[in-house]
Amino acid sequence: VYWIGVNADTGAKGIYRLNGMQAEKVSNATIDKMISNGVIRSILGSFNLLGITHIAFGAGGTTAVNFCPDTGFWWYLTTGGSLNITAVLAAADTNSYSLSYFNTVSNPQVYRFNPNSPVWQDNSSAYTQTIQTDNMDAGTRHLKFWKSAAIIGDEQTSTSDFDISYSDDDYATSSVARTVSPTTGKLTRLGASRRRSWKATNNANAP
Repeated sequence: VYWIGVNADTGAKGIYRLNGMQAEKVSNATIDKMISNGVIRSILGSFNLLGITHIAFGAGGTTAVNFCPDTGFWWYLTTGGSLNITAVLAAADTNSYSLSYFNTVSNPQVYRFNPNSPVWQDNSSAYTQTIQTDNMDAGTRHLKFWKSAAIIGDEQTSTSDFDISYSDDDYATSSVARTVSPTTGKLTRLGASRRRSWKATNNANAP
């Protein structure tokens, strides 16, 4: 059971649910402010998306603010255009909306995820992809001479370089990273060791 209520002691508005026999507040400061400003005015109901339940709160004809009990996340559901939000909830059409997650700082921002136009950034800063292997020793303690290293993967329309480094002492220290192109480049003169772990990092707004 979920409801929009007012704290009897403080007068602060929020969204609550019945947990056992206790009232439990589930809204954060951002959601509370949206209630106070009249943005959230109603409860639309619940629906299932990606295998988990979400509770939808009305925030206009084409927008709902949703709470996921399983993850604790609050997020926007926006239909765009003139498509009514209740129709989208009924159909659970994943191609008709974009997702936006709330953070809970005092000066909140909305982060939008649009499945039709993906990005690989957080607030305009590209995510760093890191790949690190286990130690490789080819099953022996003999000294190995590492001839070359290259990045092999699916080709993308927009490519970006990787930085490759390695550790010969169980990850305690690493070599100075060297840059290589994933489509045309490879590294040589990589020295020798009994075993080695490799690390590759990539920082770009690309898959």
